[in-house]
Amino acid sequence: QYQNHSRLRSDVAALLQTCRTLQPQTGTFTAGGRSVTLFYLYGVLPITYSGSTYNIPVTMYFDPPYPRQPPRCFVTPTSGMALKQQHPNVDQGGMVYVPYLSSWSEHASTIPELVSALTSTFSESPPVHATSSNSRPSAVA
Repeated sequence: QYQNHSRLRSDVAALLQTCRTLQPQTGTFTAGGRSVTLFYLYGVLPITYSGSTYNIPVTMYFDPPYPRQPPRCFVTPTSGMALKQQHPNVDQGGMVYVPYLSSWSEHASTIPELVSALTSTFSESPPVHATSSNSRPSAVA
């Protein structure tokens, strides 16, 4: 079903050599009476903000036209977290908007560079916040 399965495999393999916090998975999604099985990456992106390291939970969905179209990236808050309202790069549904995605090039863009862009963006302005005083977004020691 993926139009360029080998490119998807090599791009993800390149990412997983340097990023051990995202895990490859597949899932079947149904909408409008149609089902589709999609490959996605799920996990956290470690960021540094105000001298502390935090894990930002993300999911990156790869639609069948990949790499002609970029992955759809979402911040997926876990228990004890909520999306920051009016974040400049994340909408209320968690979808991520960064220049790297909007200028995606089938031939020049890479998943490791995308992850780097997301990490940099979220380090400047984290997209989630703790919803209770005893459950901060998981800080890394």
